[in-house]
Amino acid sequence: MEIERRRSKSAATIRAMKNEDLPAALALWKRTEGLVLGESDNLKTLSSFLARNRSLSSAAMIRGRFVGAVLCGHDAWRGFLYHLAVDAAHRRKGIAKLLCERSLNRLRKAGITRCSIHVLTDNDSGLEFWYRAGWTRRDNIKLMQFQLQTPKDRRQKPASAPARKMKRA
Repeated sequence: MEIERRRSKSAATIRAMKNEDLPAALALWKRTEGLVLGESDNLKTLSSFLARNRSLSSAAMIRGRFVGAVLCGHDAWRGFLYHLAVDAAHRRKGIAKLLCERSLNRLRKAGITRCSIHVLTDNDSGLEFWYRAGWTRRDNIKLMQFQLQTPKDRRQKPASAPARKMKRA
């Protein structure tokens, strides 16, 4: 696996996120203000996301310690960044910018020409970061969502599961 040695003012190494990083990433995201995790933010789903979007998501390490992450993916038309976070002790040192730059450069190499993010409306520090980085707000669209499965649906066997043979009495 290629490791990118781009360093920030904090001597962070920025590289592709790996499955082994996911527990540390989840812990970081859970303790990061302004970031909300959803029901899909679990090890299985995130591992699948990394596999589907190989080498796009980025991680930041300082002396072997996980200090930052951003998820990155695309649908062959537009890119998406999710869950950008840097440990509170290492903020304002350029790590978030480097995480984004690495992932955005990967999207460019994949031929993706634009990228979107979701920012909570009350996340003032997050909005400030994105505005400073050159992102613009889209006032002409509203985010909408459709729930494909309920938590109950996910606990049940898929419809395509083979039927069990019953013994005759």
